[in-house]
Amino acid sequence: MKKHWTKAAAFLLICAFALGLTGCADTLWVMKTDKITVPTGAYLYYLLVERSNAQSKTSSGTSSGSSINWSKKIDGKDAKTWADDQAKKDTQELLAAESICAQKKIALTADEKSQVTSYAQNMMSSYAVLKNNGISEASMERVLAYSEYLKDKLFQSYYGAGGSEAVSDTDLKDDYTKNFVQIKQIFFSTQDDSGNALSSADQQAKKKKANDILGQISADRSNFTALMNANNEDPGMQSNPDGYVFGKSQDFVQVFKDTAFSMKVGDVKLIQSSMGYHILYKVALDPSKFDSVKSDVLTDMKNPAFLKMLDNYKGITINNSTISRYNVTNVKDS
Repeated sequence: MKKHWTKAAAFLLICAFALGLTGCADTLWVMKTDKITVPTGAYLYYLLVERSNAQSKTSSGTSSGSSINWSKKIDGKDAKTWADDQAKKDTQELLAAESICAQKKIALTADEKSQVTSYAQNMMSSYAVLKNNGISEASMERVLAYSEYLKDKLFQSYYGAGGSEAVSDTDLKDDYTKNFVQIKQIFFSTQDDSGNALSSADQQAKKKKANDILGQISADRSNFTALMNANNEDPGMQSNPDGYVFGKSQDFVQVFKDTAFSMKVGDVKLIQSSMGYHILYKVALDPSKFDSVKSDVLTDMKNPAFLKMLDNYKGITINNSTISRYNVTNVKDS
């Protein structure tokens, strides 16, 4: 199931958390070049985001509680180290992108600036956790300007049409054929509308229903569409009745994505995520879907190189004395 908290909307998931270190965080700086300085507020925002990501990656059950086993491994690191490193990486990429954009004279339009200001003001007024933890509106504008506009503008300047390293449609179609999948699913949520875990009895009922329907599908694959339409709790499948089409870099729940790429066309599998139970059906990739996901194909193909460029950007000074004052375990339940 696709995550519905992309970009700044991710904060809808983590606004229930409060950072233990409050005060004038935004009077400090965390990273800088000779011309641009990033205040600590941006780093704190990324700590909140990566705490949420760590919870998602380490959760194997259906509980929506915020407790995290920080000793669990993510990409070979304990969850705390992984999340702290990711927050620093996020901040460094923001600064690198801002620096390169300044060099290439890539900037926001007046309308884009207005949209960023409006969005930042809305977030500051809607989520007290930001101000309570020393994250200023100016820091939110920096994060939003990067995530909503600058990152894509810079990416397109390299790999988009007319870019310095533009990718041809032929290469994009080839990548689509080799590296994208198409998945239908029937989803049973184990959370209520507020994201809280259902009772154990209700969760067991969802599990039983998922297994019952899996049995019907296993007996006759032709039943899948009818059962999907009759039982699905994933509204996204209503607008994507032929299935989700995605590559490895797209923003889907990790276990969903990992399973999808491990399956063969025609396979049906039942999996459990922190969100609920998913019956996945891998269908043959539809060539006609290419145009609708062309930008995703380009991102999937070139984003690793793009991020590596940002991560290797030279001339960034890291203020370790400031960073040492904050870490992801300071993000606690409110």
